Amino acid sequence: MQSIPKIDFLKKSSQQIEGFEWVDFGDLLQQASLPKDHSPFQFHRLQFNIILMIVEGEVDHKVDMETHRVKAGDCLLIFSNQIHAFDPQSLYKGGLILATDAFLQQHISPALMRYIHHHHRFPPNKKPIHAPKLCGNLLSALRNDQWKNPLLQKEYIGASLTLFYTQLLNLTSESNANDHLKGEYKLFNQFYHLIQKYSTQSRDANWYAAQLGITYKHLNVICKEFIDQYIMLEAKRYLLSSQSSIKEISYQLGFDEPTNFQKYFKRHSKLTPRSFREQYI
Repeated sequence: MQSIPKIDFLKKSSQQIEGFEWVDFGDLLQQASLPKDHSPFQFHRLQFNIILMIVEGEVDHKVDMETHRVKAGDCLLIFSNQIHAFDPQSLYKGGLILATDAFLQQHISPALMRYIHHHHRFPPNKKPIHAPKLCGNLLSALRNDQWKNPLLQKEYIGASLTLFYTQLLNLTSESNANDHLKGEYKLFNQFYHLIQKYSTQSRDANWYAAQLGITYKHLNVICKEFIDQYIMLEAKRYLLSSQSSIKEISYQLGFDEPTNFQKYFKRHSKLTPRSFREQYI
């Protein structure tokens, strides 16, 4: 069985910036420029982060098994370790920003990056964001020769990305004010980090509520079904991006018995792990 390839950051242009690159779709998806080791139109797992911006037309872009309709003026944030695929039937017109985790950690504040991950990597706000002015400003900044000054280029790009992310979060916060209450966000963010650390040890929401010092009901109001969503997303990624057996994956995800994992997966997806894997591969 062929597994979904992992794609490392590999600079293909003359831009001399470690861990960062921006490209025009016209250059990226030309037949002569397509990579030899994988097809961009099939699922592949990123080892870096992407800001996908469409300036003309509409495309269907797949991220973590979901198909998003991305229109002119939209941007789509794709994070490292996610899987995605371009639409072979659509003509992408716009820009694509690539940045490694190391570059973002060095040039964007940790607090801002945690906020971005919280509001855009998981439901309810992982869909494309309509922000034509912000996308246009960012593309204009990157096309400006000032950022090519070798003494200031990293700082210029870091400042441009910080401004973009900050304004993007402000835009989404205004349209989803009820989802961004300060206290609720703090609890959700703490819960998210607990999930990352202990998801293979516990799927009991009561246990997580106790760690946060709140009731189960309160936790359920803040992030209903988040545990299952996270486990299912990781399960789907394992199934599609590795050649591990279903038995091995069940143990990797913390299930005592493979049959328990199979029942759990089918309950949340209506498919068995094997059927899901065969559907995509």
